[in-house]
Amino acid sequence: MKKTFIALGSFDGLHSGHMAVLRQALTESELTPYVLTFEPSPATVVRSEPPKRLITDKERAALLRELGFNEAALDFNAVRGMSARGFFEKILIGKMNAGALSCGFNYHFGNGGKGTTQTLRDLCEEKGIILRAAPPV
Repeated sequence: MKKTFIALGSFDGLHSGHMAVLRQALTESELTPYVLTFEPSPATVVRSEPPKRLITDKERAALLRELGFNEAALDFNAVRGMSARGFFEKILIGKMNAGALSCGFNYHFGNGGKGTTQTLRDLCEEKGIILRAAPPV
């Protein structure tokens, strides 16, 4: 598999914050752009009252294709217990062959959302992977 540039986030809609993350993932033409999503959405599993969806999964998939992205969906329940490092190494590097990552300034991942954008920055530095974190929009 060719190296990928993975946009990370909930992408429950494609508002300006999401678009900032997505635009960053299109900056390295030699990398295949992907959006990593989860089914079911993490917010619907971990919150007592899940947020309302801004667009349907079908609409999101069509918009992402139009922008030039491939979409990979993971079973959230299968990965929700992974540590931040485990998710980074097993999924982002092992399964998705990440060469670069894009996320928002407030991105959280791993078991209990304990991994932060800074955690991701540190992990990327260890492995020589590019990280682009979008500032608040």
